[in-house]
This record gives sequence, C-alpha cells and structure tokens, in this order.
Amino acid sequence: MPVAIPFSTKGAYNDGFQHCLKQSVASYDKWTTLGGYNKDSVIDPTAAQIEASIQAAAKLYYSYFGCNINSYAEQNFPGDLRTAQLLGDFGFENEEEYQPKDRICGPASDFTRDSSSPFGASCDIFHGAAFPRRLYRDDVNDEAGFLGYGSNSLVDLDSGTSGVQCDVTIGSWSTDGTNKESAYVVLNGMHFVCDVEGDLTLAGTDASQLKAANFSDIGSDRTYTVRAQVNSLEFWTYP
Repeated sequence: MPVAIPFSTKGAYNDGFQHCLKQSVASYDKWTTLGGYNKDSVIDPTAAQIEASIQAAAKLYYSYFGCNINSYAEQNFPGDLRTAQLLGDFGFENEEEYQPKDRICGPASDFTRDSSSPFGASCDIFHGAAFPRRLYRDDVNDEAGFLGYGSNSLVDLDSGTSGVQCDVTIGSWSTDGTNKESAYVVLNGMHFVCDVEGDLTLAGTDASQLKAANFSDIGSDRTYTVRAQVNSLEFWTYP
C-alpha cells in the first residue's frame, strides 16, 4: 500500500464525529455498527463497542485506500471465448489526490472505478471514500437511541456477461431482496454487512465469506460463468 504524507489535525472530526450525518436503521433488515453491535444484539451497545466503532470510523475516514479482490467473468460460445478479470489490490487512481492529509475538511472523492470489460464479459469495482454515519435505532434526534458508527457502502464489485451476473457490496446496512443473500462479516477487524446478488446457482456463493458466483449452461454449446469476492480492505501506511 502507498505511504501517506504525515499530518496532524486540531479538532476536525476529533470530537467523535459528532457532526457527521445521522442514519436511522429502523427500516433495514440487517445493520451493524463498525464496532459489531447489530440488529441481532439483545442488549444496548456497550461503551467498548461504541468506542471501537469510533476508532474504525476514523481509520476508514482518514486512511481507507481500496481493497483486495478476485473477480472473473467468462462467456464461452463455440469458438469464441471472452473473459474478464480483476485480481489483487485496487485503490484510488490518483494517489496524490486522495492523501489522508487532504481529508481533514472532507473526503476528496466520492468513488473511483476499475474495470476489465472485453465485449461480452466485464468485471467492475466501485469503491468510495468513507463517510461515517451516526447510527440510531429509530429517531435520529433521540440520542438515547444512538448505537455507534457505521459507514456508507465502501465497495461494490460486479462481474457479468450477456447471460448472467453477480455482485458483492460491503456497507453497514441492507434490505432483503430477490436473488440476494446477506451476512454479517468482519474485514480488517471492522464489522460490516455483505450483500451478494445474482441467481446464486453456483456452489461457493456465501455472503459470510464475501463471495458470489453464478453459472448458466445454455443448451449444450454455450456457458456463462461469473465470480466475485472481496478479500480485504487496504489502508494507507505511515512512515
């Protein structure tokens, strides 16, 4: 990972992100704070869970760079094989533009995209700057319902062909849907909700392992195969 220019700040977001956007989780089918308190928790969040979510939010806000992924798409017609793949670490395209020191007054970018897209097969990853959210059980104006900190969707990894597709998304909340599977996951010690979408017909699809897959056999001479997996988040390092 790239090495960041050292910096210091005298107050911006050092107040526990008191001024970041508030988010009610009342309408979501799954949600979690970055510290691990989620919809299935039966007691109120502990001070340790809230503190862990603050620390994770600060790390994401200042030091998130990208992720390590493995995605593949194949369209196989008789005599015509089309493949696409994204494998390894992917971060912001212009490292100098997204230095942590430039995030004191706000993240420098909404998202960046990497793509491998031969005609008929494609792999795309969209990953954005982290925007911490103060999560509330219901009313965002009721501080008694404060749960801890979450994040916007960080990663959206898509693999597709003209016949099938699949998608993996990492964030702090999720709603149920057709051909969609969700699970609580831990990446780099931080808690998220992982969504996997597609027809989910190929063995190996598992939201808890952050991977989705799809396979389709058209007659006897045409096949489509797609896979997508997020392995880890990547962060700037400091000298």
